[in-house]
Amino acid sequence: MSWVGARCVLALGAAAALLMGAPASAALKPGEIVVADAHEGILLRVDPVTGKHSLLSSNSQPVNAADPLLNGPADVVVAPSGRLLVADYSAQAVIAVDPDTGKQSLISSNAQPINASSQLFGQPSGIALLPSGRILVLDRN
Repeated sequence: MSWVGARCVLALGAAAALLMGAPASAALKPGEIVVADAHEGILLRVDPVTGKHSLLSSNSQPVNAADPLLNGPADVVVAPSGRLLVADYSAQAVIAVDPDTGKQSLISSNAQPINASSQLFGQPSGIALLPSGRILVLDRN
């Protein structure tokens, strides 16, 4: 689904691409495409009909001092609730984003180690949801 969404964004032409530094992934929502831009550290909302785009969430919207911000969102998926789940390889985290407010909340990161001698993520670069609601994260390392 992400790959199809990415092709839709590219089909919108140069106007939509100008705002994007490095679109890494896209997810389809009813009436919009959500684009994860790894270079800019942002999520964009794109209207698939008009090509108009707006900022959905960015690394300038703090969660709290302990949580990572969007830094290099590599993949995004839409949960059944409508909440966006983001694999961020630069932040080494999985971050949930409210699609209405852009507010970010940490799901998991290296700041929450399984044990003191191991890191949970190297570079999370893909994300998927199972029908059971479990989150799968692809890590490039």
